[in-house]
Amino acid sequence: ESSFCSTDPKYAKPFAKATFFSDYRNVLPTISFPSLILQSRSDSLAAVEVGKYMHEKTPLSSLEVIDAHGHCLHMTNPVTIAEKIEQFALNEELLDLFPSLLLVSDLRSGSIDYCNKDALEFLGSSREDMAGSNVSSIISRASLIFFESYVRPSL
Repeated sequence: ESSFCSTDPKYAKPFAKATFFSDYRNVLPTISFPSLILQSRSDSLAAVEVGKYMHEKTPLSSLEVIDAHGHCLHMTNPVTIAEKIEQFALNEELLDLFPSLLLVSDLRSGSIDYCNKDALEFLGSSREDMAGSNVSSIISRASLIFFESYVRPSL
C-alpha cells in the first residue's frame, strides 16, 4: 500500500487507470467454474466486504478470509496462500466440475493420482482402475517421447 505510492509512475498510472476505472461486477455471475477468492482480513485497498460481495455474486466460488494485513497476500503470506490454493486445487468435488479432461499425476514417477469424471469417461475407466497406474499407459508413443525428452529433464 505505501509501496504502491512509491511505484514508478510509468507503471503506476496505467495500472491505476485499469484498476480504478474498470467495473466488471456484471461478469461475476457468468463465471461457470470453481474459483477461489482469497481476501485479507485487513486490506486498505479492498475491504472484507469486497471479497464477500464477489463470493455472493460468483457461482461455485469459495471465499477464504486470511488473518493478515495488506493487499498482496501472495507476497506477505506465501506459505498460507500456497496451502489454501493447494487445498482448493485438490478438492475432488470441485475438480469434477471443470468442463475438461483433468489428470493429476506425479511428474517424476508418472503415477496417476486423480482423474476427473470427464477424463474417466473419455478413457472409459474408473477412478479405482486409474489410481496408481502410469501416465505412459494412456498417452501415445509420441507424447511419451515428448514428455521424456522435454518435460522430465526440466523437473
